Amino acid sequence: MMDQHPSGNFTRDVTFSELQSLDGFYAFILDANETGNNNEIVLTNLMLFSTSVASQNVDDIANLQNSTLLWSLDWDDNGAFQDNSVRLDTSKNNNGPGSGATDLVFLINENYFANIPAGQNNFVLYSSFSEFDSGFEEWAHDQVAFDPDGGDPPTPVSEPGSLALLGLGLLGLLRSQRRRRITQS
Repeated sequence: MMDQHPSGNFTRDVTFSELQSLDGFYAFILDANETGNNNEIVLTNLMLFSTSVASQNVDDIANLQNSTLLWSLDWDDNGAFQDNSVRLDTSKNNNGPGSGATDLVFLINENYFANIPAGQNNFVLYSSFSEFDSGFEEWAHDQVAFDPDGGDPPTPVSEPGSLALLGLGLLGLLRSQRRRRITQS
């Protein structure tokens, strides 16, 4: 996975066999480590590639060797260019801004991975950002079955109407037992 950032380039080799889909989607999680004065960041470019060359550490995606573009934020399914971007306010995250918080989950349909050329077993996620003031943005891949707040899965809570019916039922049982006791005495 590649990240364009002035402080350097973070690259981790990922093969397609490492990616796991869930319910027909692959999930990529962004941790935007913006802790400075401005907690906003703009994702200006997001592209997914397959390639046959592992361990490519390039600063410019144009230098990516033997690659096939699978998906891009700026191209629609018909091949038309659209200048898209995503503005994120990392202070809105329940865990607060900074490292270790899920700031964005990107789900991509597994159909985009259906026609990978033979021999291109390596996956590249390329991203670039603007309007950042600190931190180092990093991506991870995972199956998305998580609590965005980072805690345990939510516990089901009964509806108030169900609780009221249960209470009325218990009161009715208590009253009928009391009447039986009075009648038996």
